[in-house]
Amino acid sequence: MSSRIFGFSLAIMACAPSSRSALVPVKEWVGCYALKADSLPDVYRSTDWGILPSYPLPDSLALESDFAGLRSWDDRRQYKIRVSYSPSVRRIKMISLDWIPITGDSIDALVWADGFRAITIGLSRRDTTLVGRATWGTDDQSAPRPSAFVEAVRIPCPISAQKWARR
Repeated sequence: MSSRIFGFSLAIMACAPSSRSALVPVKEWVGCYALKADSLPDVYRSTDWGILPSYPLPDSLALESDFAGLRSWDDRRQYKIRVSYSPSVRRIKMISLDWIPITGDSIDALVWADGFRAITIGLSRRDTTLVGRATWGTDDQSAPRPSAFVEAVRIPCPISAQKWARR
């Protein structure tokens, strides 16, 4: 009888869908990347959101393997990220930043958030670089959501990466 229960349990586990995050090789993403954007979107002068001039892209980011929690709406595993901004950029540091594996070759990263505005980057592998879009958003649903093509090139992690911002 116990062997039937054990066999039935194994069958259920084998048929159960595996977690999407469990299939993603996190170690392959971990490291430092220099970011660049071909051209940033136009500033929307008809609004006073100041999304682009006040919230630039970071210069570099470091994807880490430290677990940061589960995303609330789909239980995807989040990992810690550090970002490097120019010293001239003034930032409000309120929200913890993170990155999330989406598939085996794509991720989403939150690189700026202050509770009202955020910059997210969706990246996919293309040869030896990562490419995707950076999107500037705000909690005002009627606000424009400008975006730009970005490229992230893997670089050796500098010693200073340990001091890059996590918020």
